[in-house]
Amino acid sequence: MKSRVAGNYKSFVFLTAVIIINYFVLYFFKYNLNKLSIAEFRINTIGNLLVFGLFLSTIAPLVFVYIKRTDSFNTHSAILIIVSILLLIPLFLITIITKTNFPIKNGYFWGYPIRKASMGILFVVNFSVAIYFAFSVVSLIYKKGYFIYLKAFVFCTFILSLIMISAFLYTTGYTDTLSIDKIKGEKYDCGVILGAAVWKRNQPSPVLKGRIYKAFELYNKGIIKKIQVTGGKAPGELTEAETAYRYLKKLGVSENDILIENNTSTTTEQIKFIRSELLENKEFEKIIIISDQFHLKRVLEICKFFNVNAEGISSGNEYKFETLTYYRLRESIALILFWLFAI
Repeated sequence: MKSRVAGNYKSFVFLTAVIIINYFVLYFFKYNLNKLSIAEFRINTIGNLLVFGLFLSTIAPLVFVYIKRTDSFNTHSAILIIVSILLLIPLFLITIITKTNFPIKNGYFWGYPIRKASMGILFVVNFSVAIYFAFSVVSLIYKKGYFIYLKAFVFCTFILSLIMISAFLYTTGYTDTLSIDKIKGEKYDCGVILGAAVWKRNQPSPVLKGRIYKAFELYNKGIIKKIQVTGGKAPGELTEAETAYRYLKKLGVSENDILIENNTSTTTEQIKFIRSELLENKEFEKIIIISDQFHLKRVLEICKFFNVNAEGISSGNEYKFETLTYYRLRESIALILFWLFAI
């Protein structure tokens, strides 16, 4: 009997330690990979609240099951330990990717660099296992049989689907609050064109072209003084920034009024660039970001996380229903990844 109690205690301590380590590492990655200090941590962001809520939803039931459902805990502790180990494997692989020169093929997956896409997939696996683990523990409060693990899988799938649907509705429900008419008389130090695809023969894609024309319109009306173009290089093409720069010059924008950034490859990197290079180093005070309406909600969420004081204006591009649905679906996934992991 004593050995069983001792075994239960050791299992409980191990599981508790794994849970705490898991969520600590998640928060650590989220801020450390973005070179943010712990002083900038805020619990009241959507992603931080979701992660903290999942932590409480796991640790509280685990304590209850250990104290009140001792027999059930003893029966299932081995399986819970296996699941908890699976929880840490994705974080271990992310550590290898970020801290070593682990070879990952260059290229893009769904518009994102493969290295970042790989990290995103691993983070999602970790979060999915964390939800599954939480539901498994909660189920032990009411049931003892092994059928709880199937039910936990169903609940996990439901919660992930609910998060996806919520993010989709969240981005779809966003309406652009700025327009040329509304900001007449306003003056911005800089308008930032967020990067988009470059097509064959170094031509801006329709998405990028729409953003360029909107920036030119703002510049032509005297609303913005400078135009910052952003975006790195895809294989065999000019950078997104260089392509936008050349197009703006053709439209008549003075090259002295165009700033170029050629290294960023994601929206998050571009917002971090605005923070470090425009607001902090160049001491611009008023920034307006030019992108598409389906993209702006995520852009402004990223700005809020990095404490970037900027406004957003839509390019005015119009898309077919199928194309717009695709873009919004992609944005929803990207928004969830940013909320939870800031990537």
